Amino acid sequence: MNLLTTLSPWHWWAFSILLLALELVAPTSFFLWPAVAAAIIGIVLWFAPHIGALAQVLGFIFLAAGAITIWRAGPWRKRRLASAPLLNERAAQYVGRRATVVEAFRNGRGEVEIDDTRWRAEAADGSDIAQGAPVTIQSVDGILLKVAAAS
Repeated sequence: MNLLTTLSPWHWWAFSILLLALELVAPTSFFLWPAVAAAIIGIVLWFAPHIGALAQVLGFIFLAAGAITIWRAGPWRKRRLASAPLLNERAAQYVGRRATVVEAFRNGRGEVEIDDTRWRAEAADGSDIAQGAPVTIQSVDGILLKVAAAS
């Protein structure tokens, strides 16, 4: 129990380094904010060594919980997610673009090429489209592009 009654700034900084090491292993930024809180408590304790252990621990808890709450609820998270909503949906990024038919459509299905990649495609109206014809991508169904003849 002697450690808890004589916490020094070095203890808090070592704890901060331990949390940062966990942050390197963890896939989220969860341990970053408690590490910052521990470092802040160490700095405060360096300048005010008379603060008791209970006040230090409570200060750490409030700083860490507050920082995590602000980080999770912050407007920057929504902005980051909204800036690239189709980042991992490659086919959905093609909606509205033009492509070229590389395999003639039969029974409403064929292949188109866009950005050096061939995609299975289906005519939105079920019609057959000749090879080499330009088409516009209307929508995506899984990995199947729904297209319409370009005018």
